[in-house]
Amino acid sequence: MRPNRQKTVHDVRGSRIKCINFQKCPLCYGCRRYSSIDPECRICLLENKKQNICNVNLHRDEVTAKMITKGNILLQGSLDFKSMPV
Repeated sequence: MRPNRQKTVHDVRGSRIKCINFQKCPLCYGCRRYSSIDPECRICLLENKKQNICNVNLHRDEVTAKMITKGNILLQGSLDFKSMPV
């Protein structure tokens, strides 16, 4: 991942290789199903732990649910909302 660029799901190794165990964290895009037994998981750990693996202790399900149902969402840039014809 290049510096000064926001991380995307495509930066995570599990998503790139289409790992069958990959479960995307909605907050950090890292894999929530890390297992030290799985050899593919160990490769992700060695490649870049912070980028590829979610910290499930911080991103617990109740925290994730609060973030997703947050009342206010800040948008960057200018947006032009147009009404849809009925």
